[in-house]
Amino acid sequence: MAEARSVVITGASRGLGFASAVRLYTRGWHGGIRGMPATSLYSATKGAIERWAEALALEIAPFGLGVTVLTAGTFRTDVYDENYTQDHADRQGPYAPHHAALDRIGERVIRSAKPPEQFAAALEKALEKDAPFAKHAVGSEAHMMLMASRLLPASALHSITRAMTGLPRPHALRPHHHR
Repeated sequence: MAEARSVVITGASRGLGFASAVRLYTRGWHGGIRGMPATSLYSATKGAIERWAEALALEIAPFGLGVTVLTAGTFRTDVYDENYTQDHADRQGPYAPHHAALDRIGERVIRSAKPPEQFAAALEKALEKDAPFAKHAVGSEAHMMLMASRLLPASALHSITRAMTGLPRPHALRPHHHR
């Protein structure tokens, strides 16, 4: 449902129900570029929305319509309000150190969040484009993730993400079997 609310249609209707200079917009997230730990389902849905937008752009381009995806960094919104977002992390289980590291990173990210007006300005500028498909990064984290995903192999990004989030190395939590 959240994604449906982020779709904005711009342009004026004409004659046969078509519009001129129409852009559909959806907001991506840098976790949709590469999966992020502890938000794997959310990352997957954001990635799926971007693939949908790419496919839709091909379908509607012959009608003169276009799609814009803004991959967003962190902006101050109510999603960071403790009363808005529920946290179901098991802070006593095997993921406890990981959740503690993510909490520390999250606090730092929230402190550095940009005002929503910056996102609104980027959206307004992006909607002026007339390409059938346009994708733009908004915010430093989104720019960094887009650049890293273009330049680095997945294994390097996984190592960096693991180090930044405090995740144990691969197989570290697996019981050792003696042969």
